[in-house]
Amino acid sequence: MAILDLAMTELHWRIPAARDEGLDAVGQLTNIVEALALFHTYRTELALLGASEMRAIEGPDRTRIVDLRNDIQHMLDRAIAAGIRAGEFSTPYPHEAGRAIATMCTALPQWFRAHGPVSRQQLAAEYAGFALDIVRGGRAHPSAG
Repeated sequence: MAILDLAMTELHWRIPAARDEGLDAVGQLTNIVEALALFHTYRTELALLGASEMRAIEGPDRTRIVDLRNDIQHMLDRAIAAGIRAGEFSTPYPHEAGRAIATMCTALPQWFRAHGPVSRQQLAAEYAGFALDIVRGGRAHPSAG
């Protein structure tokens, strides 16, 4: 529980702080995604343990951690919704877009290596670009059906 609490505490101050530095919906979403990517590349062991050990948590502790994780997802969802209202994002699937963005960030500890060809900062910027592509596009190609 201490590991999960540490991860959630850190995310709960990093994500809002990053979001609040964004001047508009695009900046806020960009900052959230960069913060998520950086957390998951700098704190890989913490993130991996948090993800893998969640299955062993039960009762009130599980409910509390799930609620904290949901809070992070809701911050991302609200940023997407704000971008849609502002006309910056056009995805017809905001809920699914938010889940896809969160999942791509939470998967980083599984493959990212600090000594690899891409720095953490480069990767965070690339992931922010991927996120913007997701929320600005949204329609599957007819051949993808």
